[in-house]
Order: sequence, then structure tokens, then C-alpha cells
Amino acid sequence: FEFIEYNRLSNLVVGNESLKGDYSKIAPGDCVVAFSRAEIFSIKAQIEKVTPFKCCVIYGALPPATRSQQARLFNEDNTGYDILVATDAIGMGLNLNIRRIIFHSTIKKNHPMKPASYMPPMNIKQIAGRAGRLSSQYNYGEVTAWQEVDLAYVRAVMDWDIGQLSSIGIF
Repeated sequence: FEFIEYNRLSNLVVGNESLKGDYSKIAPGDCVVAFSRAEIFSIKAQIEKVTPFKCCVIYGALPPATRSQQARLFNEDNTGYDILVATDAIGMGLNLNIRRIIFHSTIKKNHPMKPASYMPPMNIKQIAGRAGRLSSQYNYGEVTAWQEVDLAYVRAVMDWDIGQLSSIGIF
């Protein structure tokens, strides 16, 4: 077991306001995070209807080659794909040129037989941390939400200092 601790090398700020349910406020470099494939494609259609932007999509069940292609289209300049709509799958393993993370919702339904619940704080922080990474073209990252109620939760989570684990089990 090797424990490696990383410090963030660029600033991450919480936005002053949400999009107030208006996807016309989307800008290049934005990533909207949702939690189902149906939501992703619905959001993509809404954004492409109300803005001049085209969207890439990334979700967990996407084949690896397609996921890499979508990431490349979003990351590279002049491809015409300036917005990313994704699930929390972006939280690990992909280097993405994200300016701002926008949570479509902070409530996730993990299992069809269980009630939906707020995303755990560490997941919010992990996903929010994808914005404005040092390797991106942006000097800082921003995180906000589609609605004010979700932004209130994001703001509270981002201010919360998550304590260290005292023990962990590995199977």
C-alpha cells in the first residue's frame, strides 16, 4: 500500500450564482454533470437547441475508444465541440480541459430499489476538482449548479473540511 497526497496547484472557486435553470448561460469549457444516460442526452439536446455550441458526452458505459474520442474532441481547439455533458465518470482517469463544472443536480439515484440521496461530499469535491486543473488552459476552476438549491449544497460541501480516515479495509 502506498499513500500519495496531492495538493491542488490552481484555485477552485464556487460560483456566485447558479445557472438558474437556464442552459443559455453555458460557455465554452463548461462541463455539465448529470447522473444518467437519459439525462445526459436530454441536457445535450437542450444546450444544442438554446446555444450555438455542440456537446461531447462521457458516461461510464461508453466504450473506452469512444470515451477517448469524446475527450479529445472536447479538449482540442477548433473541433466545434466546446461543451461536455458527463456523469461522475469524469472524476477519475481523464485529463479534461474544463473551465467550469456545473452540477445539473446533487441528488443521485444509485439503485432502482433504493431512494435517491445527495452525493457524498467527497464525490462533489472530486468532480468539482476537475475544473481549472493546472494542466488545462484555464488559470482557475469554477464550480456551480443548474439550480440555486443545488448550489447551496455544493457551497456547503466545498467549505467543509473532510477529516482524515482513521482506518480502511481492502479486500
